[in-house]
Amino acid sequence: MCPTLDQICCASLPQPALAALADLRREPEIRVLIQGDRAWVRWPAVDERVLRRILPVSGVLLFARHAGLWYQLGRHLPTFAIPRELDRESVPLATALVPDRIEVALPRRTSTQPARLRLVRDEFVRPASAMRCRLNALAAWAETVPSSRVNSLRAAIAGDLVMLLGSPLPALADGTRYWGAKLLIPLGFRADPSLSEDALRRTLSVASTELLLLTPGGYEVISSHVFKPLTRSGIRLSERSLHT
Repeated sequence: MCPTLDQICCASLPQPALAALADLRREPEIRVLIQGDRAWVRWPAVDERVLRRILPVSGVLLFARHAGLWYQLGRHLPTFAIPRELDRESVPLATALVPDRIEVALPRRTSTQPARLRLVRDEFVRPASAMRCRLNALAAWAETVPSSRVNSLRAAIAGDLVMLLGSPLPALADGTRYWGAKLLIPLGFRADPSLSEDALRRTLSVASTELLLLTPGGYEVISSHVFKPLTRSGIRLSERSLHT
């Protein structure tokens, strides 16, 4: 007899290669006997799943049983290499093939260092959404543009400094432009560490009604309520108040 693949129901393979059957550990009819460095596997011939997994294994030997005798695949004469203990001492695959021992180690204690918030250079191009400038420069600009252009902005005026919100912003030589919405950062820079706007605001305990402004020397918090629509009359009034 020369067995065919559909008759194969036993195999001998290197013991480490038994892991190829790991996903079949729940099948009680797959039996295993370990002898030395070889694993002997027996299963019902009608179950092709075992054969499909062990065929690619290097060094595997395949066997079929006929009329009480064992035949190796590719051989016409019976073989007596099958261990006599295969039937009575084999164990289920789940017993012979178990996961490696899990090594549990406690995490090492490490000291945490506070992060320093700073501005670093950034080449990413972003649109400006805010601007800080001098009151006299803003006043000179406001006299040269239509009222609608002035009224499209909101401003917070403190002494001779003005913080503008909106777009488009005036083209002033001495102004500092910022990008962002609730977190304002000078153009050409970004925050380091690179956290989200919400994360930075939570870290610095900034309220939802406040703007967070990052500067090279630290940060400022500005209430959103101090920003009012910008008008020429408002600019002129602020200039008169500054000089009285």
